[in-house]
Amino acid sequence: MTQFRKLPIISENQKQSARGLLRKLRNRNSEMTDAASQRPKLLQSAPELGPVVRDRRKSQSLRIDDAAGLLGVSVDLMSRLENGQGSVRLDKALAVLDGLGLTLMVLPKDHPWAREAAAAGVSKPSDDLMA
Repeated sequence: MTQFRKLPIISENQKQSARGLLRKLRNRNSEMTDAASQRPKLLQSAPELGPVVRDRRKSQSLRIDDAAGLLGVSVDLMSRLENGQGSVRLDKALAVLDGLGLTLMVLPKDHPWAREAAAAGVSKPSDDLMA
């Protein structure tokens, strides 16, 4: 006789709680008005993405474990991404960025926006940390 594994049953309250947390996260993303968090970042290397992600998460008052749970990734992945250690799959990094209300834009280096950002010095996360 085949035995079936019982799956945990999620109560309606747990579903409502999860929906509420996701709604809260989306509202925070739409309400972000902090000037520093709105500035574009010109990243020169993969590890420079980490501080951007960490700053955004912290600006939303999210602990790393809460953010990971809401975004459907592991705490280990969030930690590696934020610390620029190890490798993180692009699809996972994009999911984290999207969930935190960020986006990744790829432009030719000679695109006017990219030239303008480089000339203005807008943007390296390390510049923001020095200010």
